[in-house]
Amino acid sequence: MRCVGGLSFPIGTLSFIGARPGRGKTTLLSNVALDSLLQGKKTIFVSDEETGRQIIIRLVLSLTYRGHILQKESAGTEAKNKAANMGSGARGELYKYIRESLKTLPGTALNDDVFSEPLKIVKAWVEGGQLEIVESHDYGFEDLEGCLRTAPEKSVVLIDYVQHLRIPSDAAEATRQVQLQALSARLAACAVAKSLVVISGGQFTRNKDASRTAGQDVFDDCSF
Repeated sequence: MRCVGGLSFPIGTLSFIGARPGRGKTTLLSNVALDSLLQGKKTIFVSDEETGRQIIIRLVLSLTYRGHILQKESAGTEAKNKAANMGSGARGELYKYIRESLKTLPGTALNDDVFSEPLKIVKAWVEGGQLEIVESHDYGFEDLEGCLRTAPEKSVVLIDYVQHLRIPSDAAEATRQVQLQALSARLAACAVAKSLVVISGGQFTRNKDASRTAGQDVFDDCSF
């Protein structure tokens, strides 16, 4: 599967997207999900970080922004100028919405004037079964494994994020490094068996010096 920005995720693979807290893992995963949906692929978003409503709002916002960019690029000169003026206002409203309404989610409502078409598209994905959102609060690895083994072949599965999963029972007494190795091996086996594209977020430790590279965190103490 190819994504905006040149990212490529082959079928039958497990990939990790790692970063420290607040660096955009969920945003990137939701945009990969959007690329998958726009390519007509079955997409499963397993989220422990946010509710299903929050994930849907992320998709609507991204789809709205992309729509305004495409409108500006494809319009004629007169229409393009008009779209540019409308687009800048819509993006301003979009950014204001992101800043203000994300503070109060999930209780906020979307503005139908700006988001009506993207809302219809995302609603169709959900109702048609192309998009499935799994709220994985207190989800164990065995639960996720069962979800993957029943997923249609060639589905795209996003996991936000891997450390929130309860570790497999057969690795409960192992070190954290061994636990994550065991979990990753079994996720990869599911991806191969069902020809899935599995992409998981992974959080680097919250307590490390921000000046250090993420790689140093990994090699020093297996924090991811």
